[in-house]
Amino acid sequence: MSLIDTLVSTVGINQQQAEGAVGAVGRLAQGKLSPELFAELGKLIPGLGGMIGSAPKPSGMAAMLGEKAGLASVLSQLGIDLGKAGPIVQVLLAFVNGNGSAGLKDAIGKLMPR
Repeated sequence: MSLIDTLVSTVGINQQQAEGAVGAVGRLAQGKLSPELFAELGKLIPGLGGMIGSAPKPSGMAAMLGEKAGLASVLSQLGIDLGKAGPIVQVLLAFVNGNGSAGLKDAIGKLMPR
C-alpha cells in the first residue's frame, strides 16, 4: 500500500489532503536533508516533487515560527483537523522506518515535529 493510501485509510483524510500533507513534509525535508537522502525519499514516495509543488505554503507568522507552526498552518489550509497531525506524522515515520535506509530513518526521525 502506498503512503498516500495508508494516510487516507488510517488517518481519515482524503487523497488531496494526504498529498498536501506529504508535500508539506517533503518541502521541509528538502530544505534539511542532504541531496542524497532527499533523493532516496523521492524514490520511496513517487510523485513527491509534484506534491511539494502543489502543497500550500505556511501562511504569515507560522512560516517564521518554525516547522511545527508551519506544518500546522499547512494542515489547516488543507482542511485537516490539527488533532490528526500526530497520526499523520506517525504514519510518515512508520513508512520511512519500514522502507528507508538507516541514514534516512535517522534524519527523518530528527526532522519530524512531535
